[in-house]
Amino acid sequence: MIEKAIFANLISNEHFARKVLPFLKSEYFQSRLDQSLFKIINAYVQEYNNLPSKTALLVEIGEYPELNDDEEKALSNYVKELEVDDNIDQDCSSIHIRKSKRSG
Repeated sequence: MIEKAIFANLISNEHFARKVLPFLKSEYFQSRLDQSLFKIINAYVQEYNNLPSKTALLVEIGEYPELNDDEEKALSNYVKELEVDDNIDQDCSSIHIRKSKRSG
């Protein structure tokens, strides 16, 4: 699942996160839980100018008002299972992001 690789690298690979985070939006993620996790990670990075640890994310998830108890538990378990995917280019040299040419 690409989302899991993205999240794992957003919390453990600073170079990846700094390069990719400005181009991501919550609506790019399909599930509500993935959208919530992205919002939590993004808000943490914006507030502290640092990547969140798993422990910090678990605290933030517990305080996130948009999650009910079941969603909080599911998202906490998801975060605990995140691992860095060695197949992701760690120095991000092969990541190329094109901006949309839509007018509007």
